[in-house]
Amino acid sequence: MANMTASALTNRIRHLILHGQAMIGGGSLKGKILRNVGWMAISFATDVVVRLISSVILTRLLDPSAYGLISTVMVFMVFVTLLSDLGIKSIVNADERGDDPDFLSLLWTMQVMRGLISAAAVCLIGAGWQYAIAVHWIAPGSSYANPLLPQLIYLISFGLVLMGFGSLNEYRLMRHLDGGPITRVDIISRVFTSVATVILAFIFRSVWAIALGMVLSYGLRAILTHIMLAGPRMRLRLHWPEIKNILTLSRWVALNSFMTVLTTQADKALIGWGFGLTTLGIYSIALTLYGSAATVVDKLNSTLGIPVIRALLDKPEAERTRDYYKFRLPIDVYCAVGGTAMVLLGPLFFKLVYDPRYVTGGIYFALFGLKLVLLPMHLSGNFLFAQLRFKLMSMIGLIRSIVFLSGMALAVWLQSIHVMVIFIALENLPEILTYYLLRRTGVPFLVRRDGLLLGIAAVLGVYLALV
Repeated sequence: MANMTASALTNRIRHLILHGQAMIGGGSLKGKILRNVGWMAISFATDVVVRLISSVILTRLLDPSAYGLISTVMVFMVFVTLLSDLGIKSIVNADERGDDPDFLSLLWTMQVMRGLISAAAVCLIGAGWQYAIAVHWIAPGSSYANPLLPQLIYLISFGLVLMGFGSLNEYRLMRHLDGGPITRVDIISRVFTSVATVILAFIFRSVWAIALGMVLSYGLRAILTHIMLAGPRMRLRLHWPEIKNILTLSRWVALNSFMTVLTTQADKALIGWGFGLTTLGIYSIALTLYGSAATVVDKLNSTLGIPVIRALLDKPEAERTRDYYKFRLPIDVYCAVGGTAMVLLGPLFFKLVYDPRYVTGGIYFALFGLKLVLLPMHLSGNFLFAQLRFKLMSMIGLIRSIVFLSGMALAVWLQSIHVMVIFIALENLPEILTYYLLRRTGVPFLVRRDGLLLGIAAVLGVYLALV
């Protein structure tokens, strides 16, 4: 009897292993998702280790103001990049011509042109900034009067040109839920540029190490997307009627991106202006670590989000909601546990790991834990992107920006960096509540799941207020 039981158990285990191998190796949606989750886990682990090691080394070599300078430069770069956003990634993922070599080449040509124009615009900003410093339009004692700022802007603008030449096969692979090659590109470029940045920091001991490392990162990644990602060869192609149609669609993407600029870059601009480059540098370290924690969600979203949701749109509402929340379950668990850990352990982590000059970043890192808990609910916007409803997304972005900027203005008036970080941590909340009101448009909202995340965030918020 015992032998029969052991034999049955062995057969059951063998069956489960074979079933798992077939599911992961097969072409089903579930198999593709599982393979991508595996690659995302590898990418996440690499990202956390590399960022943590490099940031610990760099914070001992560089002054916090160096991070403040580079964060200020990135405000201009991100502003121009998002303002010129054409929605190419969403178009490749959602458009039925996403595998057509001619269509991809047309989009790639537009991307190259956008990179060149964006770089020129950033250089003009740098020239204007340099002139403003020279004629004292910017107060000499201001954090923004640093003469290095225009020089850094000129250097990093070259990164926009390099980014524009990246292959669109990255987005094509995302369309087919093939995240393995993309993850390999990310890991190679991240490790190489992190090592290069640390070496440059030992040589220069200044902000130039970070700036040069960033430009190297953009260039290396663009090259690797052509070498390592299978697909049609990118070539220059112009077809003005199609370009006009894409630009007509993209105007709403640009508006939505402008709203995103306001909510993602206003914090850095206002902190640098109101609290100085040193505070901005410390804040940037906490934000970078939060970015490491959020990377796994961002990667899953960028690689799987729109393709998975596109596959769910044709299903009945009840089945669509069930499958969507099944897809989101591991993300919810990760964000709830990770966000809670950030809130409870963030200050202690900074005290143990970082140079004493950066210890106050632990408070900001703890507040970002609230943002991580709420992050899964932000993914509901993919239902609108998958339907190319850019106009509606722009309106949601406008609401979010108005609430966010009102909070920023209040924080500046109160001269409180902590109030500002609280509004930054909760910046997605207005968008999440808007999705709840848009349930009739196909955006799912399951009260027991989303309500649980809101409840966890509320409890953690009370804990931070008391402690």
